[in-house]
Amino acid sequence: MELTNDFEIGLSLHLNDIDKLSSHERIQIKGILLTYLRAQAMFTNLPYNNSPNQSDKSNELDLVKHLFSNTLKDSLTPSDYRQLYQYLLTVKANQGPEHFNEEPLLQQLRDIWFNLASPTEEYQISKLHQDVYSTLQRLPKSKLHLNHITPSGLEVDILLTKYKGTSLKSPIALEVNGVYHYPRNSEIPLGKDRIKQTILTSIDGI
Repeated sequence: MELTNDFEIGLSLHLNDIDKLSSHERIQIKGILLTYLRAQAMFTNLPYNNSPNQSDKSNELDLVKHLFSNTLKDSLTPSDYRQLYQYLLTVKANQGPEHFNEEPLLQQLRDIWFNLASPTEEYQISKLHQDVYSTLQRLPKSKLHLNHITPSGLEVDILLTKYKGTSLKSPIALEVNGVYHYPRNSEIPLGKDRIKQTILTSIDGI
């Protein structure tokens, strides 16, 4: 899913005139921008050197900076900061650390999100989740972590770091995903889970 440069230019013009907009219009613009960035995070999966749309990615980063630096910032919620932070993580994952030049902004968003709301506040352990964890505890000489928080700040339902007495070079993440993680009559994960998988694999090395 790719939106046109005309869309980005038009949105940028609205952002430049943000002081002239009502509070309701500002919230609408914020919602449009976050929806757009979420879509780009879901559907941008090409390696940096093979992607034909790096200029578009630069435009998207400009939109993030604009949103974060002007009057719209006052309307951002903890959930909004999480979306912006995770969007930048997917950009870093797809570009590769050697091409990613927005580390200060990424860390700033991470710090704000962590200070506003602990990541663990969003997660609850379902009976299925607990049953899976209890079953995995029977594995011989293994080490499990329930609701593990990764260096990027994402939560993994269950993380296996040791099996049969041997520490795993690459830990194994197990996500206990119920029906609410999939569209109706589909086995394709929802966008938020695809974004999470990208970050866990490319950023956290899981």
